[in-house]
Amino acid sequence: LPSLLTEADHGEVYGVDLHAASAFHQNLILQKFLRANGNDVEKAAAQLLRTLKWRREFRALATLEEEFSADRFGGLGYVVRIRGAPEPGRSDGIENGRDGSSGQATVAARAAEAEGGGEGEGGTVATFNLYGAVTDPRLTFADVPGFLRWRVALMELSLRALRLARATAPIPDHARGPDPHQALQIHDYRRVSFLRQNSYARAASKAAIELFAEYYPETLSRKFFVNVPVVMGWMFGAMSLVLSRETVRKFTVLSYGVYLERELGGDVPVVYGGQGKPLEERGVGPKLVGNGHGDGHGDGEKGKEKRQASTSTARWSQELGTFTKDGDIGTQAQQEHQEELYKSRMRGGSWRLSFEEAVLKGLASDGGLFIPEAIPRIPPDWATQWKDLEFADLAYELMSLYISPSEVPGQDLKNLLRRSYATFREANVTPLHTLDASQNLHLLELFHGPTFAFKDVALQFLGNLFEYFLIRKNKGKEADGRSHLTVIGATSGDTGSAAIYGLRGKRDVSVFILHPHNRVSPIQEAQMTTVLDANVHNLAFKGTFDDCQDMVKALFADEELNNTHKLGAVNSINFARILAQITYYFHGYFSLLRLPSFDPGSSKVRFVVPTGNFGDILAGYFAKEMGLPIDKLYIATNDNNILDRFLKTGRYEKQTPDHAEPAIGLSSDGAAAHPSGVRETLSPAMDILVSSNFERLLYLLTVSTQDGDAKIQRESAAKQVKSWQSDLKSKGGFSVSKEVLEGARESFLSTRVSDPQTLATIKTFYTPPLSVPGLESYVLDPHSAVGIAAALRSMAEEDGAPPTTHTVSLATAHPAKFAGAVKLALDHAEGFDFEKDVLPTEFIGLEQREKKVRVVEASVGIAGMRDIIIEEVDGEQKEASKTNSSQ
Repeated sequence: LPSLLTEADHGEVYGVDLHAASAFHQNLILQKFLRANGNDVEKAAAQLLRTLKWRREFRALATLEEEFSADRFGGLGYVVRIRGAPEPGRSDGIENGRDGSSGQATVAARAAEAEGGGEGEGGTVATFNLYGAVTDPRLTFADVPGFLRWRVALMELSLRALRLARATAPIPDHARGPDPHQALQIHDYRRVSFLRQNSYARAASKAAIELFAEYYPETLSRKFFVNVPVVMGWMFGAMSLVLSRETVRKFTVLSYGVYLERELGGDVPVVYGGQGKPLEERGVGPKLVGNGHGDGHGDGEKGKEKRQASTSTARWSQELGTFTKDGDIGTQAQQEHQEELYKSRMRGGSWRLSFEEAVLKGLASDGGLFIPEAIPRIPPDWATQWKDLEFADLAYELMSLYISPSEVPGQDLKNLLRRSYATFREANVTPLHTLDASQNLHLLELFHGPTFAFKDVALQFLGNLFEYFLIRKNKGKEADGRSHLTVIGATSGDTGSAAIYGLRGKRDVSVFILHPHNRVSPIQEAQMTTVLDANVHNLAFKGTFDDCQDMVKALFADEELNNTHKLGAVNSINFARILAQITYYFHGYFSLLRLPSFDPGSSKVRFVVPTGNFGDILAGYFAKEMGLPIDKLYIATNDNNILDRFLKTGRYEKQTPDHAEPAIGLSSDGAAAHPSGVRETLSPAMDILVSSNFERLLYLLTVSTQDGDAKIQRESAAKQVKSWQSDLKSKGGFSVSKEVLEGARESFLSTRVSDPQTLATIKTFYTPPLSVPGLESYVLDPHSAVGIAAALRSMAEEDGAPPTTHTVSLATAHPAKFAGAVKLALDHAEGFDFEKDVLPTEFIGLEQREKKVRVVEASVGIAGMRDIIIEEVDGEQKEASKTNSSQ
């Protein structure tokens, strides 16, 4: 060592002065270099010498005092401590540290706590590199030397937190135990493709990897790559066959950042699935100057909690069989009563619920639906106060109008929402894409969630909300006394996968999804059955989708099952789903405000919604009634056009469609999964006879037409809707009053789009005609194509024509989910390549992955299905109990 120090003319490494350090602390540094080189003394000495020289020339410690541009590096890196991080998997023979501990805290965490841990805090040191927060790759990465100095500053902050110069725990010899003086590193690649990086980012990353591999050996115990495409996980699995075990054990690739909580525990920030404070509040970064993200020690949201925009908080009512609503309750009355539960006599015995009760119950035992007693109005300054909010924060402002802080405190609600939308591939969550700027035609992309469908927007939130309420209910309870929710649903494809991804891994929740065996598309089936979490139960039912739905309804009505298991619903009959979808209408409007062609004083907005069950567009109606300036909501149906017929005739009637144009339903896209009597089309998610959410609209419209006080209005409306629903069941349909129909027409327009028109729309927007120079090439899924076809008709109407009107059509699914229809439309299009142009990396190889599914015979009956559910839940809970005991 003395000769190395003399030759290098430098003695400091990782904050330890090797000239003055004790033999113990000298050995700490030497052990790191020996372990990095497999105890090869010559190689270790050579690397140490190179490191000493480099630290002298680079002046690594000086970076701690340097100031970096906030515009380049603000918000990109933080060092934090994470309490309770589980022991990383070791390949060096150490189990639970060989010290009699349980293994719940890392060796490094125990050492840090013993030595003070920094400002009185213990925990594992972790560095977060937020490359996904980069907005200008050239600005951040082009100056590679400058980038490297910032990265070194971040690493030196991490080493300073380890405090090697004050360490008391020794480092074992190579292969004799873990190094207790190492940090974690998390690279978050959100919004930056890990496979196709910008050339500047690629060059800077390569230089940083080489620098840290050479000059910072054995400083990290594990590296996590989060929010990267799923394909990276598969690539890493293949790489693990050729990489050394020592390297493999340090690397973990996570497709979604929220899975980091499973690796490191609940102290990670909310956006990574935990309950910890945001990085901006708790983290330390290199010193920053300029107008970017502050000084590296950001104050985050401390002291910035906004007052609730309105004191009006909706209460929830369940009218036995239909609904109740208080009408236009004044703000003061709502404020006075928002904490209370009410009872009333709607049709002989309705009862009012808290938001929590309405969410967990989902559906009344007699089939009734829940609805807020009043639709709150947005505050007068909403447009200026909310226009720049990120999606999760905008959702918070809107939901705060419906959810009392006594039920879900403000910060808890914020955390739930941020955690929910951290799973989306697109940081903007639901971005607005302009298809034709000359005609003000836009597409609101709702398919950037985990399952590539619009239902993720609601079900990611609903899954976290279920878990939040159950954790609160079960606080301090032993296993036998804990509340457990058994969620049961039927799906023809998309709802099932979205529900599974929203509920996977949630404690005290079991989810059972029935899908018709061999009657959903391969991608939809794989999205469900390749989820291996213990609480997820896929049941492939040998029957139709109609059979699956009938079985689910029977289970909800089964007294024996309800006596032993608390059942919950996840489809759009749960109003929390409607509530979550309101946000993207506001978000889409604010995206329009940023366009130079949009004038909020003179421009009109129409939202076109391809819909079947009416939940998606009902959220738009709530947004409009809250005060969002929507001119019209345009219902786009396929050949199953009960909604279009209603708006044209005032009669709501179940009937098998009989149209001149052919229907081209594809079993490969799930069309055959739908019940008889429905016309099977290229847009199977909209193939319905009756829209389950439409009765909510009927109730709201009927209340507004009734005379008398609020109570009488509600009672009269409830009786009328009950009568209509009875006629629908017994006679197949009903007609509404002129006033109700006129009320519907004030907000809604509609049209029907056939399968041939759907195919033509997909083809037109992939190969725009030369006569329309402003039209951009775009691959639509069949449901979104139905919406765009309707949008073009809306734009042809005098009241909906550009440039006065901006038309926003909702894109509800990624085209790869309905490959059959897309290929049918485009296989002969010049230059079209489905794998290259459409297929996401997340879908590659998905159908070949391990699956967990139980095939159920149609003859099993309600008793047999009840036994299956009880058996599966019991097995799941026993396994969970064993796991908890071992920990």
